[in-house]
Amino acid sequence: MKKSCLMPAILLALIITGCAPGTHHARGREYLQKNRYDRAIKELEQASNEKGDLYYYIDVYSLLGEAYAKNGQTNQAIPVYRNALQMIHLRLREISSERMDIRRELNAGKKAKVRDGQQEDMQLGDEEWKLKELAGGLKNKLSRLTGKP
Repeated sequence: MKKSCLMPAILLALIITGCAPGTHHARGREYLQKNRYDRAIKELEQASNEKGDLYYYIDVYSLLGEAYAKNGQTNQAIPVYRNALQMIHLRLREISSERMDIRRELNAGKKAKVRDGQQEDMQLGDEEWKLKELAGGLKNKLSRLTGKP
């Protein structure tokens, strides 16, 4: 490839990666770690409009709540933390339902599915534990902001 053709290709690559999903999320996290809360808030607000899975949004809202709180914007932090908690609780309900279905199948004696069902139940149990830990941390942050236990 000629040098003159290489430059537009490099620029295009930079533009594409600069707009890649998760970029605002990563930048927001970085600014938060550097105590640049205004910049973190801008990036994380943009990240909240990007496509992602449930865990992406939980993380974005958790970080955004933290950025607002550390920036002294308590009134903005509280609903953002509550939003993240609501997402966690929705997933916990889904997990509970999935685990109940698995246990029904296991109790029905479908031996061919026992090993797979047990494995899936354990994975869901691990996910449930992690989400409960995350929810506990968010509840602590929220209670510090609101003064309510």
